[in-house]
Amino acid sequence: MCTSATECCRHRFSSFILLAAAFCRNLAHDFVRNARKQYDFMMTVWGNADFQRYYHERKSKEKEKLDGILARCRDCSRWQRMDMLTERLTCHFKLVHNLCSREDFPLSAYPLLVQALRNDINRGLTEDIDTVLGPGARMEVVAMVRERFNMDGKDPIGRKVGLLDRHHLMAFLCDPFCHEWRSTFKIQTHLAVLMREMIDLYVPLDDDGKTTSRVRVMAEFKVSL
Repeated sequence: MCTSATECCRHRFSSFILLAAAFCRNLAHDFVRNARKQYDFMMTVWGNADFQRYYHERKSKEKEKLDGILARCRDCSRWQRMDMLTERLTCHFKLVHNLCSREDFPLSAYPLLVQALRNDINRGLTEDIDTVLGPGARMEVVAMVRERFNMDGKDPIGRKVGLLDRHHLMAFLCDPFCHEWRSTFKIQTHLAVLMREMIDLYVPLDDDGKTTSRVRVMAEFKVSL
């Protein structure tokens, strides 16, 4: 049916049809976007001869199931919800995921990327989300993602995992190329505490157990900031 539909002139210039079920293990963005590509196919499949033959060979219960699927696909609000989810939310996560997967992506740039992700999502969380996704949808999305943006690098309370940890912020502090961002991007944690954690973690105590080396490194690091 898919093959005959793509060979039909009505689908000659449409997006290539893909079975959404094949993407169930991929990211939500990939699944929804590929489901969205089936719009033209779902709008015209009823007139497809192969589908008609398949449909009439089914039992009554199976026909009812197919009727329900087609009815949902004719609902324009269904496609609007798909578009809003991908354009306002999942596309940003997809982009960040691709950037983080690059071999040359520096760890020190990760806090900037998380902040950019947060900014993009905030810009998309406008009131019209409630109109398309339903009353209260905007606040539900906010509640789902807010705790992930732990800009202080500390673990969120509960079972959720934050996008940042303290090591990301430490790497940002140490990267000389990030110096120009320090006046624009403000680390949302106490800088002196973060510096102390970093030095205590990476600078060992002196042979006699004193902290002379750590004090010296701290003084030098403060000058470099």
